[in-house]
Amino acid sequence: MELNNGIMMFMPHEAALAMAAEAAPLILDVRTQEEWDEGHVRGSVHIPMQELTGRLAELDRDRETIVICAHGVRSLSVARFLKSQRQFANVGNVVGGISAWPEALEYTC
Repeated sequence: MELNNGIMMFMPHEAALAMAAEAAPLILDVRTQEEWDEGHVRGSVHIPMQELTGRLAELDRDRETIVICAHGVRSLSVARFLKSQRQFANVGNVVGGISAWPEALEYTC
């Protein structure tokens, strides 16, 4: 895991390992509804990027949050936004997004 301006950058297998930990992080999927419907990481929370500002109250700012999208670009933007809010101290991004998520991991439609 690397840091990018205070954002933890997780490779998909690192995010999967983190999910298996006792204090598992929240996986926040910021893709569109259509993308989510095509498949998503089991146990993730879906809040499309366009809806995030109106739904911030749904997130636990004290819980580690790892953001994911299709390829890692939107999720990095969202992770930076959450970090800038100073309410979310422990924020990460999945490098390569869902497209890089190993097929062997839980991925569900």
